[in-house]
Amino acid sequence: MKVLRYGICACVAVLFAACVTSKTDVKNQQALLRSEWKIVKVNGEKASGEDIPSMALDTERVYGSTGCNSYFGEYELKGNKLKFDKVGCTRRLCHNAPSEGAILEALNKVASFKAEAGKVFLYDAAGTCVMELGK
Repeated sequence: MKVLRYGICACVAVLFAACVTSKTDVKNQQALLRSEWKIVKVNGEKASGEDIPSMALDTERVYGSTGCNSYFGEYELKGNKLKFDKVGCTRRLCHNAPSEGAILEALNKVASFKAEAGKVFLYDAAGTCVMELGK
């Protein structure tokens, strides 16, 4: 009987620890996400432009550079789910911003993210990485 009781207690403790770890991990990833990033890849291709493509997230807004134009908008973050909304951008004439269209298109597809030390991966609803960010 004691063995059964200890076994049940051990299982409950492991499940509780797993839940706490998951919530803590998500909070840590969210904290990593809210920073300034360079856009390294879009749809698997190296991002480039007249300026360095970038993204920054504060507590409510996203903003950055497509390599030529500036973009800005809002985002919603719940767990590892991420959605950009009301994204707009300036309309400067750019002679060398090959990634601009892909960046703006990818922002509209983002559904989730995964953050690691020094990197963030943005995924679409199908789980395909549409953007890689780095420091």
